[in-house]
Amino acid sequence: MNYDLDQLDEELRIKQRGSNGKTHPAHHGKKTNNAIAQDIVANSHDHKKHEVEKKLFKVIDNFPLYHGNEDLINKYENRYIEWVKTCLNERKLILRDQDIDEDFFKASSSGGQNVNARGTAVRLKHRITNIQIENEEERNQFQNKENAIEHLKVKLIEHLKDWTTYLEGKNPQELTRYDLTDIIKKQTQEEDL
Repeated sequence: MNYDLDQLDEELRIKQRGSNGKTHPAHHGKKTNNAIAQDIVANSHDHKKHEVEKKLFKVIDNFPLYHGNEDLINKYENRYIEWVKTCLNERKLILRDQDIDEDFFKASSSGGQNVNARGTAVRLKHRITNIQIENEEERNQFQNKENAIEHLKVKLIEHLKDWTTYLEGKNPQELTRYDLTDIIKKQTQEEDL
């Protein structure tokens, strides 16, 4: 949850009042308000980190399984970790054409004969993260592909921001496959509850 300062101040005042509307004695004053404020901030920080871990897990959980071949799985995860570390260190999105698979298909929406008769819709998949985007807004392949690339860039930047939040100021070079394992373990335990 996000709290603005006015809302936080009002909540602290309400907690300080008794049932008759008067404030509690001085021992419920400033120290208690500071403690309550710190609890709210800590809980919102934990909540934010938990939400980020859930978003990261959704991407990690969507990695290819390679029919249980551990060597291929390790190779994929190592490539992913190196991509994340490089992007975070250089503070920019690295998106190469050879890292994108594209597939054109017939659009399912209305939009005229051209849309429904020809493969104008596009599906892009970023090979490193396995994040996919579909676009069928326009009547031609080129424009749909351009739109899909822009949407993919936004998704990948959001994903990198999630890693920045998860790392909490740590050096991105410290990121390892154990971080992936840790996220998977936490989310799996939560689902079991």
